[in-house]
Amino acid sequence: MAGPAVDRRWVLRSLLGVTLGAAMFGYLRPVLGQRRAPRHRPSALGPLPERSLYRLGASFRSDSDRAFDLRELRGKFQVLALIFTRCPSVCPTLVHELQALERAMPTEVSEATGFTLVSIDPRHDTPAVLHAYRKKLALNAEHWSLLRGEPDVVRDLSALLGFSYADTDGMPLAHSKLVTVLNRDGEVIHQQASVGADPDKLIDTIRRAL
Repeated sequence: MAGPAVDRRWVLRSLLGVTLGAAMFGYLRPVLGQRRAPRHRPSALGPLPERSLYRLGASFRSDSDRAFDLRELRGKFQVLALIFTRCPSVCPTLVHELQALERAMPTEVSEATGFTLVSIDPRHDTPAVLHAYRKKLALNAEHWSLLRGEPDVVRDLSALLGFSYADTDGMPLAHSKLVTVLNRDGEVIHQQASVGADPDKLIDTIRRAL
């Protein structure tokens, strides 16, 4: 008579084990699925607007000598200026004005803004030269991007910005002192010929667009 009772207890324990196992698997399956899933996060920013400069089909190189797509700038406002490292006066003055602008920004504006410098002298301004320029002027890598493109790429970008410069014996000696503000999608929302004269105008542009 003991045999059937033992069998019933064994069956009950087995069923309980299967039930608990199924419940545990059901609980862990979403977690396991997340661990096994590829780390792919689709962009939440959507397609670029038609007037975005980030649609410019061209590659740049950063001062760390890696390929750089302008779309990497997306998500923050960008204060964009075209400079060259051999510039004796205008460019260093402009960069110092931009650094002063950065220090003057309220926290909410500063956290939403990056600064991008693109060389108009790509024959000379190699990534190594740009990196030395970054160190010389103490440009924070977290907030400042220094880029080099091929001459025709830089010409296209300058034309889109309305930025003019002239080559003299292969060196861009004459150029305008134009600063451009891009919104988070790379659209031009403000341009200013002299930041140092009225920095509040540029800051207010970004603050209103936040």
